[in-house]
Amino acid sequence: MTSKTLSELKTLRDELKVQSHLFSLETKERWDFLEEKFSKLNSRFDRALETTKEVNDELKAGHKMMIAELKEGYSKIKRALKS
Repeated sequence: MTSKTLSELKTLRDELKVQSHLFSLETKERWDFLEEKFSKLNSRFDRALETTKEVNDELKAGHKMMIAELKEGYSKIKRALKS
């Protein structure tokens, strides 16, 4: 699922929420059921985004370290060749 899909779902939900006072009892029960599912989905999506961000940050840090090590190693070889 993409953030665009979730955004579209939130928009539809918000539109219905405005009209929720018009719901019949059966519709209200269905709404409550869907609200619980939406809440779970939203929580999972938020956790997934946070996890993805953490992994991305770790990868970036790892890449920076590798780049620094490679740069230092190549620089040492270059200096050794000049000597």
